[in-house]
Amino acid sequence: MRRRDRQTSRQEALEILTAAPWAVLSVVDQKGRPYSTPVSPALMNGALYFHSAVEGGARSCALEACPEVSLCAVSRCEVLPDRYGLNFASAVVQGRCTRVSDESEAKAALQAITDRYDPQADPGKTKEVIEQGFEKAAVWRIDIVEVSGKSRQPRKN
Repeated sequence: MRRRDRQTSRQEALEILTAAPWAVLSVVDQKGRPYSTPVSPALMNGALYFHSAVEGGARSCALEACPEVSLCAVSRCEVLPDRYGLNFASAVVQGRCTRVSDESEAKAALQAITDRYDPQADPGKTKEVIEQGFEKAAVWRIDIVEVSGKSRQPRKN
């Protein structure tokens, strides 16, 4: 990283990931072209999880063809016009993405995603929705190989 003064700790990078409302997943498609798409990830047991349609989508096809991914999230972004810059916090993950085949892990991941995006949700209703929609969703896990964070105002550790 060129700007070492803006580098965050690994822990802060993970906090940026969990605070960001969404992230952009970048993959290489079957033709070798870059492909990026927004995802709503949740961090669980040291890995990132997200869901997609079961089959046939561009994201799923690309992930099956090349599981090496990059994911970028921004949790804070404020334009500083007088400084010609941004006050920001971002994190980038490099990892390997695989479709979760274990049903209990997949349902736990869907629960983690639900908890992240709707922490006030009724647990009974959430479980019912997960059960009803389970066959229609593919759950993906990114095993984090590397994570880095950058912030205009990183915390001092």
